[in-house]
Amino acid sequence: MLRLLEYAANNDFEGFKRSIENDPSAIDEVGLWYVRKKGSKQIVLEHRTPLMVASTYGSLSVLKLIVSQPKVDVNFTCGPDKCPALHCAASGGSLDAVEAVKLLLSVGADPNIEDANGHRPVDVIIVPPKLSGVRSALEELLMNEFGGGGIG
Repeated sequence: MLRLLEYAANNDFEGFKRSIENDPSAIDEVGLWYVRKKGSKQIVLEHRTPLMVASTYGSLSVLKLIVSQPKVDVNFTCGPDKCPALHCAASGGSLDAVEAVKLLLSVGADPNIEDANGHRPVDVIIVPPKLSGVRSALEELLMNEFGGGGIG
């Protein structure tokens, strides 16, 4: 499982594709992955699916492959934070976060789902300081175009 999560994080399309061809059920299995604890610099292990990891890192090739699979639930949550893929994409700080969010929304990700802390994806946006335009693009996608409501 760890190898599949590594392929998802590194946008290794060929490695990911080979792995799911050998074991199709692995595409939505939950494994432990390193995540930054919300509001902290601490790195902790949390339960994540390949979809969540690919969303976090903006691994668009792998993300497209995952969402093309019929049994993948784009709104699945797991772990104590109950963080679905759309939250991962919004809070991952990836350069490709806007494209990842657009893709997830286009396949039915719900911008109104709340995590364990009552936060929607628009509430957890994290972008590098030099990419303020990315923040506003994400806010617009998650609030206006798809009815995500206001920032709260």
